[in-house]
Amino acid sequence: MRILVVDDDARIRAALTGPLQAAGYEVCDAADGEEALRLLETARPDLLILDVTLPGISGFEVCHELRAWEELSNLPRTPVIFLTVRDDFDSEESGFGAGGDDYVTKPFSVPALLARVRLRLPNAPVRVIDEYLRLNLTTRDVAVRRDDTWEAIRLQPLEYSLLERLYLNAGIWISRSDLLEAVFDREDEDTKAVEKYVHLLRQKLERDPKAPVYIQSMRNVGYRFKPLDRTG
Repeated sequence: MRILVVDDDARIRAALTGPLQAAGYEVCDAADGEEALRLLETARPDLLILDVTLPGISGFEVCHELRAWEELSNLPRTPVIFLTVRDDFDSEESGFGAGGDDYVTKPFSVPALLARVRLRLPNAPVRVIDEYLRLNLTTRDVAVRRDDTWEAIRLQPLEYSLLERLYLNAGIWISRSDLLEAVFDREDEDTKAVEKYVHLLRQKLERDPKAPVYIQSMRNVGYRFKPLDRTG
């Protein structure tokens, strides 16, 4: 599968190209919005990693034009992961409003970004975690298998946002304060909301909420979604 990396910083492009190629992806890159638009048409990437602040045409504008072209041409949606130094809520809203699928701030963890790439690719919107739990990142459907049938689980918006944040960083510990800011848009020290929603998720998703398998915790560290098996 082909990934287009767009960033005006050659160091960022190089830092991403190596790990992406090592993971088995074909990589092409661009340093500005005009070149990105040309490659979107000629290279037809399966996923786009797009810096917001580009010379000339901004990343938001590139994404907006991509979505308009896909709609006009009846093409499948190309996942877009925005990459930027901005971390304010308005910028994030602008990114999703422009048609982005994910939003990562610099400096970033390359393994965490690779996890987002794997989970956003169009050939795998439905992830069967194991024989019990299934997620669909496109439709936001969650199901567990009971009595040989998949049973849909209804999640509140904040429950799903928390689950998605943990899942897209599977295997990576995230502190309660980071989850509070990322999911609940709060920067205070009261993390009881995170603990409450983790409890709610465990009640809905775990076979045994008292012995959780999927949403794991470590004292004085935080929470993580269990590491995913990459051999399948």
